[in-house]
Amino acid sequence: TNDFSVMNYGVYALSSDFAVYNNRFLNMPGGTAVYANGSGNSITVGGLAANQTNTMTDCWRGVNVIGYLNNNIINNTISNATNVPGGTLYGDHAIFVTTSAANKIELNNNVITNCNTGVHLLGYGASPYGIPALFGAIKDFHINSNTISIAGTNKGVMQTGILAENIYGVSQEEDANPGVLGISNNSVSSANVCIELNNMLAEYVNVSENPKLNILPSKTQNDATIKAGVMPKNCNSFFVDPNLDLKGDF
Repeated sequence: TNDFSVMNYGVYALSSDFAVYNNRFLNMPGGTAVYANGSGNSITVGGLAANQTNTMTDCWRGVNVIGYLNNNIINNTISNATNVPGGTLYGDHAIFVTTSAANKIELNNNVITNCNTGVHLLGYGASPYGIPALFGAIKDFHINSNTISIAGTNKGVMQTGILAENIYGVSQEEDANPGVLGISNNSVSSANVCIELNNMLAEYVNVSENPKLNILPSKTQNDATIKAGVMPKNCNSFFVDPNLDLKGDF
C-alpha cells in the first residue's frame, strides 16, 4: 500500500494508460487523489479483486478524468469528514468523468460519503476546463451499485448523488445497437437530488432497480431548495423502471 498525503495531486497522468490499485490518499485539502487528462487512453482505478481497492479520505476530488477512451473506476472508498458546498477544500466531487472521447465508462461499486456531488458524468458543455458547448455521445456507460451518502455530525450537504449531463446517443433507427447509459442498483441517501439528468438527448437512459433514493428533508416550511429522487431536465427519452425506496430522510 502506498500513502499519498498533503499534496495537490496523488497521481497526475497525461495521455497515459495506467491502473491505480491498493493506495491510500489522505488529507489533501483542495487536492485531487487521481487526475488524468488524455485522449484514446485507458484508466483503471480500483477493482473487485483482492488488494485493488483504493481509499481517498479528505480530498477536494477523488477521481477526475478528462478525455479518456476507457474509464473503469470500481470499488473505491471516497469519504470526507465534512464538505462545504462551493468550498475549495474537501468533498467537491467523489468521481468526475467527461464523455467526449469515451467508448466505455464503468463507475461501479464505489462507497462515497460526504461529497457535494457523488458521481458526475459530463458530455461537452459548461465546465471549469473550457470544453466547447457541444455534446458527447453515449457508447456504453454504466453507473451501477454505488453507495452514496451523508453521515456524521459535521457532515455538510450533498447537492446531487449522481449527475449526468450534456450527453446524446443515436436512435435505434440509426443504429441497431445504440449506446445505453444505465444507472442501476445505486443507493443514495440524504441528497437534495438523488439522480439528476440534464440535457440527456439520448434514446436509452435507463434509471432502474436503485434500492434507495432518499432525499434530504426540508428544514423549514419555506425551504425553496429543489428536492427530488429523479430529476430530468431537457431530456427527450428516458426510462425510470422500478426503484424500490424513494422517500425523504428524516
